Amino acid sequence: MRYLLIMISVAFATTAYAQDCVEWSNTILAPTPIAGLEPGPIAVSDGILIVGGDPLQLYDPATSTLLGTIDLPAPAVRFHAEDSTLLAACGAAGLVRVDVQQHQVVVLCQPDGEVRDACLLDGNVAMVTSASTLVVCSPADGTILATMTIDHSPLSVAAVGSVALVGSGFGLQPVDCADLGAPVFGSLYHHDMYIHHPIVDIVTVGSRGYCSVDVSQYDVYLVSDIDLADPMHPALNHLYEDVGVGLAVIGDDVAMVSQDQLEIYDNTTFGLVHRWPLQGDAIGLAAIPGGDFFISTSASVFRSPTAITRAVIPTVSVDGVDGVIETDGRYRQVTLEVRDSDDETWRADTWVLDMQLGPEIVCHRFLWAPDDIGWTGLPRLLGADDDRVVFAYFGYTEIYDRTNDTWDIFVPFGYIMSGHNLWADGYPSQDLVVYDLSGSQGPTEVTRISRPMRAPRFSRDGSLVLGHGDNLLWAIGIEEGLPQTLSLIDVDFEGGTAPMLADGWFTIARSTGWRVFDYLDPSAPVDLGHVDLPLSTHHFTSTVEGGVFAVGNFEGFMILVSDDRELPVATTDVIPMDVNSMTMKDGFLYVADSLGRLSLFDVNDPYQPVLIGMAVGPSAEKPYVVDGVVHAGWSVFPLPCEATTGLEDADPGEHPDLVAPSTVRLLTPAPNPFNPRTVIRYELMQPGRVTVLIHDLAGRQVARIVDGAQTSGGHDVVWDGANDAGRPMPSGTYLVTLETETAMRSSKIVLVR
Repeated sequence: MRYLLIMISVAFATTAYAQDCVEWSNTILAPTPIAGLEPGPIAVSDGILIVGGDPLQLYDPATSTLLGTIDLPAPAVRFHAEDSTLLAACGAAGLVRVDVQQHQVVVLCQPDGEVRDACLLDGNVAMVTSASTLVVCSPADGTILATMTIDHSPLSVAAVGSVALVGSGFGLQPVDCADLGAPVFGSLYHHDMYIHHPIVDIVTVGSRGYCSVDVSQYDVYLVSDIDLADPMHPALNHLYEDVGVGLAVIGDDVAMVSQDQLEIYDNTTFGLVHRWPLQGDAIGLAAIPGGDFFISTSASVFRSPTAITRAVIPTVSVDGVDGVIETDGRYRQVTLEVRDSDDETWRADTWVLDMQLGPEIVCHRFLWAPDDIGWTGLPRLLGADDDRVVFAYFGYTEIYDRTNDTWDIFVPFGYIMSGHNLWADGYPSQDLVVYDLSGSQGPTEVTRISRPMRAPRFSRDGSLVLGHGDNLLWAIGIEEGLPQTLSLIDVDFEGGTAPMLADGWFTIARSTGWRVFDYLDPSAPVDLGHVDLPLSTHHFTSTVEGGVFAVGNFEGFMILVSDDRELPVATTDVIPMDVNSMTMKDGFLYVADSLGRLSLFDVNDPYQPVLIGMAVGPSAEKPYVVDGVVHAGWSVFPLPCEATTGLEDADPGEHPDLVAPSTVRLLTPAPNPFNPRTVIRYELMQPGRVTVLIHDLAGRQVARIVDGAQTSGGHDVVWDGANDAGRPMPSGTYLVTLETETAMRSSKIVLVR
């Protein structure tokens, strides 16, 4: 049996993320069809949207109102709009200049062959023809000034200064036309793999060019991002695959359409900003400077917004995300799984990101294996700190030494990292063995305890670990990094999926419903029973904060509430949305979908969730809020302003754009909603004076429940729903504020009388 494992550590630049909140868009972030517009070639000229080949349809881009039509001598196959000039390539009828304000048409030039494309060139007009020529003419009267032969059937043309860039069936040919009597041909550019495939469209912006390469015989289009700093010697910056029928530059981005989708890329980092599916086969794109852009397909003309909240992408280029795991609220794993085209080899790229530093890429590893070894599974991040990163993989544990940049393989399979202790499988015994990883001599066994189940799955929430399997639930407490059995109960949920342990709750999805356990006291857990849901448990996901739950899948999501730690009851119908994962924090629900959209809902009133807005990125999976930003998949989103109440002003010292580590952590009060009392828990990273206040939503102080010096570590305090005078407060939403000398945190609670 062949097996090869390659592990490398790569240093990447740190990406900084500002703390400033933003207003998320409250519109649907997807191309929307415009009623009444007939699809066809598309352009924007002098602030007017032009659609169609013949006649031209002129529209007000803001209102989509038809302003008029213009007849052409023949249908246009391509438009070029620049500096209030609209050129229409009309095939055998020649090159036409259109005045969209006066509705006038002038046949500017009729060279030999059919005109395929045209552009402005250093004060003149350049066009390419089916006669394999590049023709330059006067913009005033169409007088032909020069004709040059271009090999391999030219199809497209663009310009940088006096250099015409001609796309043909063989590549990109630069021609310097500064002296039309003696034009100079530059270096022919082509991508080695696609040397005989035509460049059907070219867009230039500054010293960058984008070439759409038609490889449709292989059911694919490509876009070459070309460096045109020296336009006579084009060089490849980046190659985008599966895109490229139409191109448009939108600010700092480039939009591309393929046969069935629209994609937007950042033209600085080459990172995918967002992707939308399209109806119909794509025809072309047109953009309004500083405004929306439009997509024409065989089905319709679509408008797409550009003023959208968007993710910041770490400086690593990946094509997609397979899975994400959070660890200790600081480190995050992103894994890309790939199979080659013949499905014979398997590859996985895994990065670990330090979210407190922007995130900084802590380590990277690459795995490859021939398919005949069978499925190996993906590496799973167990834990990370300033000294090491620990993965569980394929029956063993891997330890990355951050100081020495080295990897070690440790044979036992790891389950849990607690401080510098690794909880691992004790095979061939059925023990849970604890190893100390901090010693200079490698892992050292500390202790072991008998394991009641053969192959447990573990969930963790702070100092509580829950093992589940063999119809058992095994609650384990962590004391000084060591395991201590708290309880063991018999249950019946074989085949359960999507386990969740949070805020003293454990839930698991089954085909017969959704099972809920109360683990607020892990030494005496309560099986509350199961909830029948109108959602299937296929691709199920859930989240909880206090006593408010959200559950969902690709059909949608719904909210449920537990009153006084009873079985949760639905408070909403199913809200339709393609949900792949979600999380709740401080009364806000972050919902990620398969299109890379992250939606924010205010669920402080769980009976009436309110959509605050949406943001987009190349991926949005398992959203996680930490220190003023939202991490989701391979995307990092700025925190919406509605969700920033109580964030402290960080002091990052000499790096003003980096988020400072927290000095205090306010945990979710539980139960929430509550009656008659709730427990407010928090952690201090350093000793000092602490104040815990309760305010109503009008900002009036209701109660001061903590005021004094406290030690570092975990603390909890009970609020009984009364004000400082001892009078019970009415039902409603209240704000808990935790203040120290260096930080402030807030959380919303709901009192239900």
